[in-house]
Amino acid sequence: MTDQDPLRPFQIREQQSGIRTSWTCFVASNADRQALSVPLGALYTPMMSLSTEQMTTDQMPECQSCGAVFSHVDQIYANSNSYICRFCQTGNRLPPNMPPLTESNLPIQRRTQTVEYYLPRKAPLPMSMMFVIDTCLPADELDSIKDTLKQTIALLPSDFRVGIVTIGKANHLYDLSNTEIIRSYTFSSAVENSEAEIARSLGFGQEKTQLPNNRFVRPVSDVLIALTDILSDIEPDPFQPDDDHRYSRGIGSAVSLALAVLGYTSFQIPGRVMMFIGGPCTVGPGTIVGTDKKERMRQWTHLQNDSGLTYYNKAKTFYQKLADRAVMDGHCIDIFMGAVDQCGMMEMAPMFGDTGGYTVLSDAFNTNQFKLSLQNLFDRGDCKAEDLDMGFNGIVTVKASEYIQLNGMIGPCASLNKNDKSVSSIHIGKGGTNVWRVNAMDSNTTLALYWDLKIPDNQPVQNSPAIQFITRYIHANGQLVCRVTTVDFRWSNPAYQMKDVTSYFDHEAAICLIARQAVNKLEGDCTYDVLKWLDRMLIRMCKKVGTYNQNDKDSFRLDKNYVVLPQSLFYLRRSRFIQVFNFTPDETAFFRLILNRESRANMMIMIDPTLIRYKMKEAPQNVLLDISSITPDSILLLDTFFRVIVHHGETIATWREQGYHNLPEHTEFRALLEEPIAEAENILATRFPAPHVLVCDQNSSQARFLHSQLNPTGSKRSTAAAAPGTVSFGVPRTEQGQIFSDEVTLKTFLEKLALCVVQPM
Repeated sequence: MTDQDPLRPFQIREQQSGIRTSWTCFVASNADRQALSVPLGALYTPMMSLSTEQMTTDQMPECQSCGAVFSHVDQIYANSNSYICRFCQTGNRLPPNMPPLTESNLPIQRRTQTVEYYLPRKAPLPMSMMFVIDTCLPADELDSIKDTLKQTIALLPSDFRVGIVTIGKANHLYDLSNTEIIRSYTFSSAVENSEAEIARSLGFGQEKTQLPNNRFVRPVSDVLIALTDILSDIEPDPFQPDDDHRYSRGIGSAVSLALAVLGYTSFQIPGRVMMFIGGPCTVGPGTIVGTDKKERMRQWTHLQNDSGLTYYNKAKTFYQKLADRAVMDGHCIDIFMGAVDQCGMMEMAPMFGDTGGYTVLSDAFNTNQFKLSLQNLFDRGDCKAEDLDMGFNGIVTVKASEYIQLNGMIGPCASLNKNDKSVSSIHIGKGGTNVWRVNAMDSNTTLALYWDLKIPDNQPVQNSPAIQFITRYIHANGQLVCRVTTVDFRWSNPAYQMKDVTSYFDHEAAICLIARQAVNKLEGDCTYDVLKWLDRMLIRMCKKVGTYNQNDKDSFRLDKNYVVLPQSLFYLRRSRFIQVFNFTPDETAFFRLILNRESRANMMIMIDPTLIRYKMKEAPQNVLLDISSITPDSILLLDTFFRVIVHHGETIATWREQGYHNLPEHTEFRALLEEPIAEAENILATRFPAPHVLVCDQNSSQARFLHSQLNPTGSKRSTAAAAPGTVSFGVPRTEQGQIFSDEVTLKTFLEKLALCVVQPM
């Protein structure tokens, strides 16, 4: 490890293997390991881009006993061209086409942690997509959906298959067999039809299968003009409600219909159901709220008090069943929600969280946020399937060596309820298995695996632990891929223990694993209990790795590898993932779904946002996420992942209003104004889902969005601070600005932490 960048070795391994672990060195002592408290786990990104040297079409050498794949952790016998599997200790022969093993001629499996095998078999059919369109919308928003979908369909590879379902008081499934006449099948949105009933009414057989030629899902090249005509023909739902009622919107029955069509025509073939929803389900299965506006949508007070939940539990059960159907059929469900009010994302969350589907939340469908999000999915390269960043029907199998017990996985996946001796009885997330299904993923999809160590007391450890991820999936171009990532760990030196593991601690991986586990706990525990769990974890960790004199908080010190962890946990505690004040249940569900699927880099932006300062005659630089960073002569760019804020200082805003940037002698000022805007537009164009971009001035009403993310130094609760200029954990005390907040400041939080750590047990 270098003094300059302790994270650099972890970043290099992530680039080469797509994996980050909280620890790469383990403590053999059970007592010491439990005192560390930070979870043992890994963040794994199965589709992170690799170098061409790590890709091969050679035969994949598998253990004949346990199915693990030959890797650098196996013991080899060059003379007999064989090896001993690290995970089950079984002897295996290497493939006959593999050249003899020598030090100068090592196969790719011995030279890298990750190998991607391109298997000879391909998917029998291209990807299928069902567009489920809400017609209970104002005409301008429906027109925006239609125009955006026309552009999207034009970007799809010509062999992709597409179908259309519309939502209203009656749901319509369009027949694409005749390109000259628009025909559709009508289903009552108030009736819950089973898969078998839908299949029977549409003329399908009794068994789910793969039908390349059917009336409802057809290749884009065959029906492009017909699809354009159908979209142009779709009108707002004719059953317009009066002012006292909501639309009769049957979302549950429409999604069930779309899943049934895909299930009986594209079984175990890559498929997406893409929903475009502008309001809650009000009739039929999956109802979120009634049509009468006197009925209020459920709020946090109802959920916390378990009262007034007329539809909640039944709706969650229904949408969980739809999610289970999609998982077993090999399909995913996406939602693009355009509404200011709630639409029921909290109840529908399993449909996206279990299948790996995308979630986009915008205020309306005629916003750039919605249009760019959909465009960013498909507008890639030459619009060929090879260019799409999509994988489907993934099966992730984890092999673990002795001592490692798998607790579970948190991410966009579903358990397949298969296990072996490495599966623990303690579950975190989706546990009780070592095999998970990931129906849809891309290069940002990241899975969080949790494990523990089971070491018999008073027995010396032998071999170093190892874990192997075997991920099989179908790329959007139909290619069957198997990526194998094998990670081995080392035991700490018993003579040094804590000092030995310090340089092997990855605080970014640790905070992301903690964040996902905290969000998972919130499904059953209240916010207060989760905050207490976070605090106890941090205190135990600091007691073990910190240096201090008992009862002397000023003596408390943390090594550079640990010092960032308390700050990150401070921002996690006050983040939108933990705190629900000022957010609806739908918004919170959306935030947590995104956290549970995104990459380590994106999760860090969500938890600990980046703040960049732009000033005249200075290069842009990262600054503290603190109120002191606001100055009149600077521009700040705050990236929280969901929102990008460009904040002009008071002086900058005055100069801009006076038009100085339009004068030829002030080109430098004009460049200063343009640079953060250009960076914000670049983020908007490349991120999915596209963030909301906000430009505001110091002391304006919209500056509150920036203030809510900043450490409230100078607030009413921090007025009794230490002397000006004192530093605690790298946080300076200044009086640049003031936020009127009752929240605890970072400085106060760290002082309280130090006080708790130095106190005797």
